[in-house]
Amino acid sequence: MLISNRLFLIVLMLVLPSMAHASESLMQELPCTSEPGFEYACNLRNPEDLVYFPPSNEIIFSQLGGMNVDGESPLGVLNVENMSTRELRPDMKNTGVESVLWGVDTCKPIAGVNGHGLDLSQREDGRWQLLLVNHNLRESIEFFEVALVDGSAELSWRGCVTGDEYSAFNDVAALANGGFVVSQMMPHESTWAGKLAYVKVLFGLHTGGAQRWIPGGELQPLPGSSVSYANGINVTADGKTVYLNGYAGDEMVAYELASGVQTTVLSVRQPDNNSWDSQGRLLIASQHGSVIDSLTCLDSQLNKNCVLPFSVVAFHPQTGKSQEVFTPQATKLPIATSALEVGADLFLGTYSGDRIVKVLDYRARRSN
Repeated sequence: MLISNRLFLIVLMLVLPSMAHASESLMQELPCTSEPGFEYACNLRNPEDLVYFPPSNEIIFSQLGGMNVDGESPLGVLNVENMSTRELRPDMKNTGVESVLWGVDTCKPIAGVNGHGLDLSQREDGRWQLLLVNHNLRESIEFFEVALVDGSAELSWRGCVTGDEYSAFNDVAALANGGFVVSQMMPHESTWAGKLAYVKVLFGLHTGGAQRWIPGGELQPLPGSSVSYANGINVTADGKTVYLNGYAGDEMVAYELASGVQTTVLSVRQPDNNSWDSQGRLLIASQHGSVIDSLTCLDSQLNKNCVLPFSVVAFHPQTGKSQEVFTPQATKLPIATSALEVGADLFLGTYSGDRIVKVLDYRARRSN
């Protein structure tokens, strides 16, 4: 314990001066007027992850208020046509008289969420399910039902699954049986194991992996799924393969649920979230700064944006091939954590910024 404490302090002494210097240039105010090829939805709080709700033609997004800070940071909805936004604050104490909890029976509602990773899917009965990684008051996966009300998406709380004192979740993906897989970045930073994990992250050492929950069971680690700072996670349509991003290890791995075998399928710089596009590819937000730069940008500032370079990489599981499909060059954009294709356009979320970026007709442009 003492050795871990001393090592952690030594690393902080080495990196904090460079982090303070970097923050002055990385965090910038950006104009919010439309530019050629881009539209913006501004005045948001770190819209980290995005999912598309087809019935209303809207994007539901999380607003990351910090990974280790209690306090509500509500979900939001974006109109993809006019880029208007509104907040979503579902009444988590009112699940409806006919509802059945989709999480564990012992889960209790809380006043509000501080959201991180999202996943939207349809359950076997056709109802839309939103899964949310929550950091407010507990480390948990929250279940919501999404319904169309007067042409817009509305949420009803349907339960949760909570982690333990070591849990530090990032992203989540639904399984067909009502369960899910979730990425565990590392032990929670409130523990000494978590403090030591920050040191490991600087050297690309394994700190976390994937966990699975099935209805009626308990949240369990997936053996052999370890990576360095587990980040974005997704599942193939047949539910057999999990794709997990090792952010600090510069890799995306494939994990076969039946066999427990994990293989690296793509070397990619700091892969954050991933989402499926219309061609069956995973769109991966790839960040190009140093790990220290990325940690610096976690200290987000009101109305400022982290302008670290990034790209969006498309990976096709069937061919194993990948290519960059968007790389900003002339226009400054907040660093992307998620890239979501809706029609011909690409929507970008960020963990350190005030906006969602709409890249118009991105496939025809390839780069700015």
